[in-house]
Amino acid sequence: MITTNRSLITTFLFAIVFFAARRTYRYLVYKASVRKREIEHGCKPPKDLPGRDPFLGLDMVIKVLIAQRQHRALDDFASIFRDLNVNTFRFRVLRRAVVSTIEPENIKAVLSLRFQDFGLGEVRVPFQSLLGEGIFTSDGAVWQNSRNMLRPFFSRSQLADLSSFEYHVNRFLQCIPRDGSTVDLQPLFFRLTVDVATEFLLGQSTNCLSDKDQDSDAMRFASAFDRSVQFLATGGGWGILGFYFLKSKFKLDCQFIHGMHHALSLRSSWSFTADKHIRFRRLFH
Repeated sequence: MITTNRSLITTFLFAIVFFAARRTYRYLVYKASVRKREIEHGCKPPKDLPGRDPFLGLDMVIKVLIAQRQHRALDDFASIFRDLNVNTFRFRVLRRAVVSTIEPENIKAVLSLRFQDFGLGEVRVPFQSLLGEGIFTSDGAVWQNSRNMLRPFFSRSQLADLSSFEYHVNRFLQCIPRDGSTVDLQPLFFRLTVDVATEFLLGQSTNCLSDKDQDSDAMRFASAFDRSVQFLATGGGWGILGFYFLKSKFKLDCQFIHGMHHALSLRSSWSFTADKHIRFRRLFH
């Protein structure tokens, strides 16, 4: 019995030491890689955001979540840049170091000059539930393939055709009261975006602006998409952890969105329906 207990303790201690050594090795390799890039590009480490919790950054997590719920996340981050008097700073969110920047040269490097050196990382996991493996959730060859398939959508001739956009804008204007009463434009702009995007990508619009029935499929689609995006902004944005916090309502919303996408594709009367459907799948699936 004593021998068995000693064996279990030894195994347990070995596992702890192995895990610690593995983490230390990966950390040292990462730091060496970062240091190499700093020397190569003449970079300096970003300034660290002071916080009460330097290990997990729980205070920053709570602050960001509250700001998102109160719709002032952008203002809060702008104030941090002003207070620190920098264009780039670093803070910790749980086990990850997050770099936030407004430096034009950094943004140009990420989005253009050194695009191939950056990836989505763990953030793609929760987003794939809604968007699938398309241009928004992929890197490398998969992303390039999706981009090539979508490129014809944004040709000059396609963007110059404003007839369908004009139709939806007129529907938008008709939703604004003429008696001078106060109206909330945000949901109307969102419905306009959904109507234009679905017609542009699928050839069949949801026509949310023309639908007064809140229980219609079009309105349910708009509401489900809005809830899903809001959930990803508050929960899924924390990388792999977002996958474990997927709520049943979010899953149901994703299923309804995917079903509506398929139904809209089938109802489309365009001659290029199949081609549009395939390209839409590369965008969201």
